[in-house]
Amino acid sequence: YIEKDTRSTVKLLIRKDDNSKRLIQISPYLEHWLLDRARQNRIAPNDFGLPNDPKELHSIPHVERNRNFHSFLNKLIEVDDEIDTLKKWIREVS
Repeated sequence: YIEKDTRSTVKLLIRKDDNSKRLIQISPYLEHWLLDRARQNRIAPNDFGLPNDPKELHSIPHVERNRNFHSFLNKLIEVDDEIDTLKKWIREVS
């Protein structure tokens, strides 16, 4: 894979021999990235009943089913530039 595009914490990689195959790299790991993006956008996870610590967030069983987590993500999606970049990259393939 080669780097096609990059932002501060996300990279779009495409396969050398087939640029329809893409990979999005998020750094650091997902929970840490989400909390960093929330801090950048002045969104307090505690306002959604979520921890500020990435390890604690990771330890929540089935967090993807948690309504507070969904509300947190929706708020982040509304305001975050890097998530806009991810959406743009995903739309390019659709």
